[in-house]
Amino acid sequence: MQPVLDKHCIRCHSGPKPKADLDLTGTPTALFCRSYENLLARRMLPIIGENHPKTGNVHYLPAYSLGSHKSKLVAHLRKGHSHVKLSREEWVRLATWVDSNGQYYGSYYGRRNLRYKDHPDYRTVPTFASASGTPPPGAAAER
Repeated sequence: MQPVLDKHCIRCHSGPKPKADLDLTGTPTALFCRSYENLLARRMLPIIGENHPKTGNVHYLPAYSLGSHKSKLVAHLRKGHSHVKLSREEWVRLATWVDSNGQYYGSYYGRRNLRYKDHPDYRTVPTFASASGTPPPGAAAER
């Protein structure tokens, strides 16, 4: 998602005083990046925790109760926020990302904390290749 945010959002939502105090840059943080952490902190993505609904909670959930239909980010952009015009491909990318629970890392291999940035197994910004189930680089003993 970061390339879409870079193209449409960071001209206003970056720098020392970003609009609405919302930094949407891909600047790395200890575990993720500023845009991801800020979107989650403001609950712009309806993330479903692993215990939601809790065991035993069998109440009916109506259609369109989760995912991109309940995303504040999607709703904000749908209204025409600052004349931002996403292409069809960008809308599909956004909705798919939100509907897949806003995943940041596509797989579990690699060291993620920024303190490992100089380690050969450090995971930088996720790519399509890293999210598509490719095996981790290097021998298992090196990880």
